Amino acid sequence: MRKRNPIKHKLLRIMHTLLPGLLFVSIPLELIAFSIPKRSWGEKQASSIAARSWSPETVNEVLRNSLNPRPLGLPEKKPVCIERVERFSRPIRYYSALHGVDANLTRAIVWVESRGNPRSISPAGARGLMQLMPRTAREMGVTDSFDANQNIRGGVRYFKNQLNRFGKLEKALWAYNAGPGAVRKGRLPAETRAFIKQVLFVRSYLDGQRGKKKR
Repeated sequence: MRKRNPIKHKLLRIMHTLLPGLLFVSIPLELIAFSIPKRSWGEKQASSIAARSWSPETVNEVLRNSLNPRPLGLPEKKPVCIERVERFSRPIRYYSALHGVDANLTRAIVWVESRGNPRSISPAGARGLMQLMPRTAREMGVTDSFDANQNIRGGVRYFKNQLNRFGKLEKALWAYNAGPGAVRKGRLPAETRAFIKQVLFVRSYLDGQRGKKKR
C-alpha cells in the first residue's frame, strides 16, 4: 500500500476549500470589466485635445497635417441638405464678391454653421445663417441676425476681417469659430478643429460640383 503524502494531501484540501470562493470572486470582476463603457475614438481625441496646451508650433503642425479633408482629391459624398444653402445664393454671391471672399467658402460656412436655417440659434446664443454672436452682429452693423441678407453681410465681413488679421484661411476659420483671442493664445478646441475640417470638406465638394458643370 502506497504511503500518502501528508503535505500534498493538505494542499489539495486547501485548494478544494478556496476554489469555489475564487470562482465566485472572479466572475463578477470579469462582468464588471466588460460593463465599463469604452470611450469612442472621437471622445478620446476630444479629451486629449482639450487637455493639451497648444504651442504655436504645435498648432501650425496640426493645421498643416490634419485639416485638409481629402488630400488626394475632391470629396464625392454630398453634404446633407446642401440645397438649403442655394436659396441664399444671391446675397452669398453679392457679399462674397464685395469683400473678396470665395462664394463657395461662404456657402460652406453657412452650411456648417446652420445647415441653411436662418432661424438657427446655438446653445451659446449665436444666431442665424452664419451664427453671429450678438456682440459680433452689433460690431458688423447687423440689427436683425435672423434676416438672411443682414446675417450673410455681417458674417462675410467678419470672416474677411479675420482673414486680413491672420493671413491664412485655416486661422481665419479658427478665429471665426472660436474667436481671435483663441488663435492668439494657441487654443484650438476640438469643436473648432471639426468646424474647420467640415468647412474645407464642403467647399471642396462645391468646387467639384462647379467643375463638373463646366465640362
